[in-house]
Amino acid sequence: MSRAFALALVLGGIAGCRDSGNSGAPDAAPDLSLPAGVTHIGGDRPACCIVTTSSAWRVLYLADPAPGGSDSRGRDVATKGELHIADAYGADVTLAEEVPRGAYTFNGSGDRILFLAPTGDKEGTYALKSAALSADTLGTIEPITVVPRGLLDRPLSEQSFFSATGRYLIVGVTPQTIAYSSDLTVVEVDTARVVLTLPNGSFDYIEAVTSSDVMIYQNSKASRQLGVPSQVGLYVLPLASAAGGGQPSLIDTRTVGFTTTGDEHRILYTRFDGSLWLYDLTDHSRVQLASDVVTFTVGGDANGPLVWIGKDPGVHVTRILQPTLRTTAAGSASVWTSFTFSPSGQDLYFFDRASSQDNNGDLLRLDLRPGATAPPRPIERRVGQSDFTFIGGRMRFLRALDGRGEMGELVTSLLDGSDLRSIARGVPVGSLRVANPRPAEPPPMRGNPPRGAIDMSAPIVAPVYAHLLEAARYTARKAPLFDDSDPIVGKLAFAREDQAPVVIDPAVHVGGYRFSGDGYVLVYIGETKLDDNLAAYTGSLRVFQTLVDQSPVPPMLSGVSELGRIRERAFFVAAPAASPQGIYFVRY
Repeated sequence: MSRAFALALVLGGIAGCRDSGNSGAPDAAPDLSLPAGVTHIGGDRPACCIVTTSSAWRVLYLADPAPGGSDSRGRDVATKGELHIADAYGADVTLAEEVPRGAYTFNGSGDRILFLAPTGDKEGTYALKSAALSADTLGTIEPITVVPRGLLDRPLSEQSFFSATGRYLIVGVTPQTIAYSSDLTVVEVDTARVVLTLPNGSFDYIEAVTSSDVMIYQNSKASRQLGVPSQVGLYVLPLASAAGGGQPSLIDTRTVGFTTTGDEHRILYTRFDGSLWLYDLTDHSRVQLASDVVTFTVGGDANGPLVWIGKDPGVHVTRILQPTLRTTAAGSASVWTSFTFSPSGQDLYFFDRASSQDNNGDLLRLDLRPGATAPPRPIERRVGQSDFTFIGGRMRFLRALDGRGEMGELVTSLLDGSDLRSIARGVPVGSLRVANPRPAEPPPMRGNPPRGAIDMSAPIVAPVYAHLLEAARYTARKAPLFDDSDPIVGKLAFAREDQAPVVIDPAVHVGGYRFSGDGYVLVYIGETKLDDNLAAYTGSLRVFQTLVDQSPVPPMLSGVSELGRIRERAFFVAAPAASPQGIYFVRY
């Protein structure tokens, strides 16, 4: 911690110990508020791969990272480094060495961390560890081992996921003497204990957990009897009962895929013969809905809409347990298509000639309004399947994607595909950021509560956008970057609603920008250049105001490569090319 920073904390404690509420009354707690500015955290060492939490000013990061690549057998090797946890008040604690990039996370409430640490076994697997965190500044951290071995050299997001409540972590654990097949293991996060293990490579199948912590999963019977083949079954198990020895219930065998309805009361699944079934989690009844189904999806309501592609392949749309609404001609859709509903649910978008490799296809729209009979309307060719944004009766998407499926032309149209307008060219897939700024409100006088907009009406604030344009891939570098991101740089542009984008920086790395939670500020790393030695794109930290004057203190920091999430006008950055190198806490 710098001496100036320490002095600021001391003076803050002397000056009345006021809290951050509106009452203005002093309290007896230490004042942990922070002044605007830039503060270096931890040692003078390169740092990368930061993970932050929305509930506290804390950051997990790797020090002295060694970029990944491939081993002698062609297998991916992750970036590794010394794992640290730090906070905005200067505390910095070393947790483990040789930790893979992204193999660490906070739980949902931010009061516990989970991370991988090498075991030293001959298979090169990792242990899963957990540690509770103190409520204020970091104190003593005492990790405990949750799973002693069997996790892989990968980010946690690629081998585990949290349940919707955050109470459980579902993780794949590789048994000894097994190389590439993992067992499904359930960890109760708060107690850091394993409550369920399902053997025979069960994590290799599909699993999902509802918002009430009911796990639905597939698993093989793993037959070892000669002449008796294994069968994949679909099971359901409340995780709370699993901790007490509860057993799963078998729904059906020889299943292929499944999902739940929007209210999570029913399961839709397909079997090996192409039949589509509905299973009720309440009364345990089962009914067949369709035959010859190749792929399907369901809308967000309790009754759908339900959409499936048949063997024809045509599109079929219906409400669950109701007559079919629409059926398109045979051959009108690709079996690799994704489906997107408009916000009203009256428009369905899907793809013909879809490519699963570069995630694009020819976009069509099907009218789902009552009484509609028109065939699907072609909208555009080579449209990215993931870059859809619906705002104000219009949609934005990328068309004319390049041969790699990386960049295209950003356009806007009405929901039926008409009134199509070009916005920008050379826009990378996944680079569009959208924010809805909160309405500007006059600050209340001290001791008074906020009173909302001046005229008491619901203000309408136009959305704001940020994206790259005229972007290009740097093809000379063959080795991966430390964060496995693509070496793509373009001009950073900003726009309000459907206005033409305005370039605010000539060179920004893809992913090197984000909006604040209130939408008032766009933070980005400008004038980016590739540092081959660090295997990272670095540049200068910049702040751009989107709506109203927030009087931000411009951060003076260069050599920045990564941005953490923005919380209460503050965030962490990794700055491996700064002086000193390492992690910085920025408050504007």
